[in-house]
Amino acid sequence: MTTRKEKLLRELGCGKLNHLQSLSHDDAVRLFAHHALGANNFDSHPRLKAPGEGIMRKCHGLPLALIALGRLLRTNEDEVKWKEIEDSEIWCLEAKGGKIIPALRLSYHELPAYLKQLFAYCSLLYQ
Repeated sequence: MTTRKEKLLRELGCGKLNHLQSLSHDDAVRLFAHHALGANNFDSHPRLKAPGEGIMRKCHGLPLALIALGRLLRTNEDEVKWKEIEDSEIWCLEAKGGKIIPALRLSYHELPAYLKQLFAYCSLLYQ
């Protein structure tokens, strides 16, 4: 089981805890490029390499962030859009959830309105 909440694991009686490390740069490139470009690197999209590297750096090697933003950019090969994501002010927001929250917030903001409504509705079901 993986979680960011160590207290939860202790309450469930999990014995030994293994702390996962961030992905290496090479692994982050492969994961992000796979989801964003359907490739293992930026060789086939050299103009997207610089903004892609910037986005990956801001994801701090966190797989969920890399996958979420890779999927967000999958249908968009516009260098300007990639640069907008890289330079977004959302990266600067302080978040209680840590480094992953800005990446997830960016992917949420890019959703169409009807999916945002569905997302909000689903969040009510939990309560």
